[in-house]
Amino acid sequence: MAGYYCDIVTPLQKVAGDYYLTDLFLDYWLAPGQPPMALDEDEFSSAVGQRLLSAEQIERARVTFSRLRDEMAAGIFPGGYIDH
Repeated sequence: MAGYYCDIVTPLQKVAGDYYLTDLFLDYWLAPGQPPMALDEDEFSSAVGQRLLSAEQIERARVTFSRLRDEMAAGIFPGGYIDH
């Protein structure tokens, strides 16, 4: 099924010719005609419990996840990000 997989990650960084990012575990799947599906909240909770993420990464993940949920509910994402 076609749709949007929204992976919450840190910004891409270039270090000595290589590129890095950190997956912050939280994701959404958004398919046409379907409500957004939150994914991997259990993995995020587990990573937080294991202290795999910094306090800043945890906050960034939660804020981004919430903002994306709100933008989907308001019809801003994905339509507002696509040039027609």
